[in-house]
Amino acid sequence: MPKDTELIAPTLLFAPCIGYGPGWIPVAGGGVDDRLLTTIKPRPFIVGLSFSAGFIDDFEPEPHNQPLDAILNNYGVVWPL
Repeated sequence: MPKDTELIAPTLLFAPCIGYGPGWIPVAGGGVDDRLLTTIKPRPFIVGLSFSAGFIDDFEPEPHNQPLDAILNNYGVVWPL
């Protein structure tokens, strides 16, 4: 990091998703983004970006998957139940 640079913590992040499952778990593959999200403290509000057709009913999350706070799709904002 350059000298005299202020470190900031994001309060809002947009996460592109190939799809999403119940509980708003992102489906992006590999878990790289999930592991990165666990390192940001405090945890920001995370909005997944996906098409509505990306919803997968029977998606089974893996241990590394991080839940999203909302989804923004082609119909608008979708909030978890």
